[in-house]
Amino acid sequence: MLNQTDKSDIRRHLKYPALNRGNPGQPFFARELWSLDQHSTFLEQRMDLMMPTDEARLTGKIVGAIGFVGAEPIDGATYSVTFTSLTLLPLGPVTIGPITAGPKDTKLTMAAKLPQLIALNNILASAQMTAGGPFGPGLGQLTIEKPEVEFMAPKEFTITLTFAGMAIFVDQQGIHVDPQVNFGGESCGFGLNELDVDTTTYGYLPILNALENAIGGSSSRAHISKAEGFVKSDEFRERTKLYDLYRAKLANFLGVPFGPMGAYNNSFIL
Repeated sequence: MLNQTDKSDIRRHLKYPALNRGNPGQPFFARELWSLDQHSTFLEQRMDLMMPTDEARLTGKIVGAIGFVGAEPIDGATYSVTFTSLTLLPLGPVTIGPITAGPKDTKLTMAAKLPQLIALNNILASAQMTAGGPFGPGLGQLTIEKPEVEFMAPKEFTITLTFAGMAIFVDQQGIHVDPQVNFGGESCGFGLNELDVDTTTYGYLPILNALENAIGGSSSRAHISKAEGFVKSDEFRERTKLYDLYRAKLANFLGVPFGPMGAYNNSFIL
């Protein structure tokens, strides 16, 4: 799930008001939502129910997945999942399993056991790895034909599977997902760091935070009109336009309008 910092960043970039705790005497849910309008409430629900892959597109985290296919597992079927990552060193790869099927287990129930075991593993917890699922076509129904479990972590990881009496496969190794922006260097021409080196940033929130910070950074050059071949452009406006572009991308991705503070003015320029 998104943490409170991520949620606060989303509200800020989309110009929704900060969450109000309300009257401490009220129940928690009422305290949190008493002053929010319909759009704000929808945004809060969206943020609380994000799929792992979509959350990774927001935060820039690594995401991987495995899928359960074929016939239902036979009684005594087993599978194990091994994770390898630099963040797990020096302890080396971590294996969850073998997870064994009982006479009433299905692909869905076997998939559901994995996130619980990952949450209880201290090594994976220290590496900030989380798992969600099972997901898949038919989500919300009694049957999911191809259950899928998704994993998130701050660093890249690889997945290795062993199984007997059932079939599973690696749907995606632990990699970054778009969006990405290359900040700095000549390829960007919009350097956001002092060394002006290429830096790839993933995820709507890290990209927006970098673009927003760059707007304020333009103040250090506000007094310069021309120096050593450099001629000042309207840097503030250009950086703001790029920031606004990614704000719009974030709003479209979440399926929400700009908040009440940005409904009629979606720019920093008042």
